[in-house]
Amino acid sequence: MTYALSNPFTLFFKNILLWLHDVFAHVGLPDTISPFVPALVLMAVLVKALTYPLNLAQQRSMRGLQQIQPKLRGLQEQYKDDKETLAQKQLELYREHKVNPVGGCLPLIIQMVVFFGLFAALNNLKGTAAIPGPMVGERFFWIPSLAACEPNPLCPPDKLMAIPFLALVLFVTQLAFQKMMTPPVQSDDPQAQAMATSMKVLPFMFAYFSLTFAAGFSIYYIVFNILSLVQQKWLTPMSPVAASAGAGANEAGKPDAGRTEPRRGRRSKEEGFNERRPR
Repeated sequence: MTYALSNPFTLFFKNILLWLHDVFAHVGLPDTISPFVPALVLMAVLVKALTYPLNLAQQRSMRGLQQIQPKLRGLQEQYKDDKETLAQKQLELYREHKVNPVGGCLPLIIQMVVFFGLFAALNNLKGTAAIPGPMVGERFFWIPSLAACEPNPLCPPDKLMAIPFLALVLFVTQLAFQKMMTPPVQSDDPQAQAMATSMKVLPFMFAYFSLTFAAGFSIYYIVFNILSLVQQKWLTPMSPVAASAGAGANEAGKPDAGRTEPRRGRRSKEEGFNERRPR
């Protein structure tokens, strides 16, 4: 369904990439860098900027759900034998804190539509064996064609000793982004644990895609991941635990304004005064 919805965007993204290619073709790039490379980089920046409001809404929804997790667990424990009352109490809790439990789903679906639209656009630029596309033969340093996969042991078979640098970078950036987006699971809920496990598989999945898909896809998604890391670092506030710990440390290092002078010090001053006073 998502792929069907992305079809209207495929031609749009394809035309933008072709226009950006023509613009960068007059910049005077080296022969080893195709104009499609800066076009893909700029496309990632544009997509990230356009989806920023969606990411912000998703982040706020996730943050609100995390803040009410202790209360949700309390309700689950209190009404574990009464599912109907539990559902009603959960809805009341969502309304009280103005949290939409599915608020992060719509931004994610829209981003998936954009992703599949770009993927289809790259496939169209790659063309077929009978009718090669405009990306065929476009170089990027050690990669002879952005329309083909990066030389690696899986593609093509004769490159058994090739090191897939793009796949490694994509794996590292995706892994870092997943760790930043996925908080530690502090619940015994099997559904939450299953979700956390599935998220850990995504970096390996994207690394496999990078080994078998067109190299242009890897370049785009590496830039997109780096921008996502920067954006997530910007949007993620200091955690409450760290904030309270830091505040406690600061308060511990400050002298108490209301604290009086130690009694021992006052006694010493009084004794010295009595010794100096003539009898």
